[in-house]
Amino acid sequence: MLELQQWHIPVWLVILILPALIGVITGVTIAAVGVGFPVALGLAASVGIPLVPLFVISFTVAMIGVMLSPIHLCLILSVEYFGGTVWPVYRRMMVPMALLFV
Repeated sequence: MLELQQWHIPVWLVILILPALIGVITGVTIAAVGVGFPVALGLAASVGIPLVPLFVISFTVAMIGVMLSPIHLCLILSVEYFGGTVWPVYRRMMVPMALLFV
């Protein structure tokens, strides 16, 4: 926590980025939740952030990261089965993911 304060990094930024980043890297929801939530919970407890909004926001960004992951198995198998490419799927997913984030 002290390093974040010294570098002037807001705790909410870490809580938003970490689960999403883990979701994009792994493509698996349980990994994003299992790794991101303990860190977010520790950070939230240190600054007094309420837990329910924390979990809602963390899970939402984790799911957005998983859905946008290029190694998400559902995405890979669907594109392969229908013989398409990933980029048109990403274009169609951007608006729903942005609405989910909002």
